[in-house]
Amino acid sequence: MESVAAECFRGVYIASGKMPFLTLDIDSTLYEVHGSKKEGARMTYKGIRALNPLMGFVRETGD
Repeated sequence: MESVAAECFRGVYIASGKMPFLTLDIDSTLYEVHGSKKEGARMTYKGIRALNPLMGFVRETGD
């Protein structure tokens, strides 16, 4: 996670005119899959079979 955050910061820092800080919003989401043999897919609280990846966004730029 640290290397992903560092790479993200590097790109945003270069593109944004050297911002003094950034906010990394991290959240999970449900990605519905079909078929019973999708690796890592589980039944969710919503009753669907899904993967649950983490997503990260830079608040200041939307990246």
